[in-house]
Amino acid sequence: MLNRLPKDPGSFAELTADLGNPSCAQIAKALGVSVRTVERWRRGKTPRVALLSLWWLSREGHSAWDCEMANRTTLALQTTDALWRELKRSRGRAHLGHEITVTPASNERRFA
Repeated sequence: MLNRLPKDPGSFAELTADLGNPSCAQIAKALGVSVRTVERWRRGKTPRVALLSLWWLSREGHSAWDCEMANRTTLALQTTDALWRELKRSRGRAHLGHEITVTPASNERRFA
């Protein structure tokens, strides 16, 4: 997920506006910092980690997360479908009298 971080999450003012302009106290409580720290961020340079935290709460951050979850869900469904097809194919072979063998992995431990 580290490659999913935005290069430019935006400014403190843009992010807080996207969040509905919460008060310094609300932001401080959400991020676990003091109100004075948030007030200092509003007036000057905000640390990147704070901007990233706010970005994940913004509409853009939520959209990125929603896309990620949609992609993972699609992959999981496709994998499940492929596994079911393989299971049905294996069961079909067993009914036809074909022997199903399991080949051990080359790095599997040998027990005497």
